[in-house]
Amino acid sequence: MEQDHLVERLSLQAHSFQEGFKILTKSETFEDIIKNFRHLLRANFIITNIHFLHKELSNSPWKMIIPNDKAEGEDIALLDNEDNETVINYENNKYSVVIAFPLADSSYLGILLGNKLDGSKFTDYDKITLQILLQVFSSAYESFTNHKKEKKLIFELNEKVMQLNNLIDAGIEISRMDKYELLFETALEKIASLTNASSALIRIDNAEGGIEERLIVFPNGIAAEKILTSPFRIESSFNFNKRTYHFVLSEKETRKGATNFNELDNLLLQAITRQVQTAIENEYLLKQSLEKERIEKELLLAA
Repeated sequence: MEQDHLVERLSLQAHSFQEGFKILTKSETFEDIIKNFRHLLRANFIITNIHFLHKELSNSPWKMIIPNDKAEGEDIALLDNEDNETVINYENNKYSVVIAFPLADSSYLGILLGNKLDGSKFTDYDKITLQILLQVFSSAYESFTNHKKEKKLIFELNEKVMQLNNLIDAGIEISRMDKYELLFETALEKIASLTNASSALIRIDNAEGGIEERLIVFPNGIAAEKILTSPFRIESSFNFNKRTYHFVLSEKETRKGATNFNELDNLLLQAITRQVQTAIENEYLLKQSLEKERIEKELLLAA
């Protein structure tokens, strides 16, 4: 009879669980999904004292999720679990429940539920409800992380399309230049913009003796040594007409500071390098053609 009554109560809660899932999946940030889950726990168990903690990996330290939410060190130690599996402990004097369980992205969520306001213990119904709510949170969190990945993928795709368009524009502009100084300066400016490089240079060496003939840096005035010795740099080069043209990008700028360049940056640098090579080769061939035409005219006049 008691079992039938328990099942009946849970069936009445089914709609509430579904609504809870919808609320959680609409969360924009991790902190929001935690705050919404806290509201669900408070509503179901009449508990005000709830702490949430999170750790990136099994061996990472626990960190509070909600600002101004503080738990003592000895309380946080209650979450430690060597097996790295879901643990729910109802045998603690300070808290009604201590929970530690893994999430879909291999991180871990820790929950410390204080005592009920009426002082009662967790019933079988409460324990089953809690298990269901944890499953609801786990499913909602997986949906939340998948949505974040999708948004990131769309952002990266749009960024690549924009970079491709910029690369095409840069290629057209570079191909129209017939003055080397302007060609090199424009190439450095374009590739730095495309890759968010803080600085860049082109070094032209005599291919036979390895002697540096020319050095162009971007931005103007920056020390070439700083670019060449940076731990965050990528390079590309080509040989033409007994000269080596060496391109170097230094320190990709992000909101978090300088970092390594990625594979797309390498491809963009190689593409710009090829555009410069093509422009130089075309200019050389044009000069050769004009020189040949001049000689032929002189021969005709001499005849």
